[in-house]
Amino acid sequence: MGFIDNFWGYISSGGTVSNLEALWIAKNEMISKKRKTTFILVRENHHYSIEKACNILGLEIRPLKLDPNVPPDQIAAVICICGSTETGRCDDLLTWRDFCTKNDIHLHIDAAYGGYYRYYKDSKYLTDSSRKMLENLNLGDSVSIDPHKLGYALYPGAIFLLNNKNDVMYINSKKEVRYLGVTDISLYTIEGIRSGAVAASLYYGHKKLKPFYKELMENNLIGADLLVKKIQSVENFEIYPIRDLGLFLFRDKKLPMSYLKEKFCNLENINKGKMQLITTTIEDKVYFRV
Repeated sequence: MGFIDNFWGYISSGGTVSNLEALWIAKNEMISKKRKTTFILVRENHHYSIEKACNILGLEIRPLKLDPNVPPDQIAAVICICGSTETGRCDDLLTWRDFCTKNDIHLHIDAAYGGYYRYYKDSKYLTDSSRKMLENLNLGDSVSIDPHKLGYALYPGAIFLLNNKNDVMYINSKKEVRYLGVTDISLYTIEGIRSGAVAASLYYGHKKLKPFYKELMENNLIGADLLVKKIQSVENFEIYPIRDLGLFLFRDKKLPMSYLKEKFCNLENINKGKMQLITTTIEDKVYFRV
């Protein structure tokens, strides 16, 4: 990841918990500094786990803009996304690192999808924005990455990292627990007991697949580019203009989406060996997501 020293991390049950933990730390840090914590900044097309975390913590979401129309000292955290769920888009990490440093705000990087592309950060197939993001993941105060996505781990799980180990005190300042059998790390995690299967699958995935990660990432990017060109050759199709990290959206400009969803989004297609697609809505339009 490029963290220099004094970093800390653990394996959580998933990206939802990791994002919640990051915002929990950010909020408690602001409270310790006697600052009112009301808002977070994140782009519109964020993962739904951010909504849940904010609901639990009593935070309000505002758009990721340099002029968010809220007092900077009331912003608990800024979230930059490395590979958005819909389009693979990466935020301008360097700009937001400067903003957070200037205003003393926690910067969390949600790299649940895109984090593993760091193995391939020198690829000529990456866009400038994704390359800059992947080269500078170490600038986040916290980072979440999901091994069960592009890490191909067998069980769901996530890696949660803190750039500064001392930030764990914003979760729990206690030094010990009054009953036996609690390890130090359990004091500083939302989940106390976690399944060992997640850690085992992550270890197995890295041991067996790490030599192939670069090839897998490259094939994702090349395959997406080839498929986009093929779709663009058909007059009826429209490609959403923003795409990155092997993800893209497309739609038919003539046929109704209700008809297409019935044919291509039916779960029975998998059992019948037919194509199975999923959809997403962006800017009030429904697209197929690939």
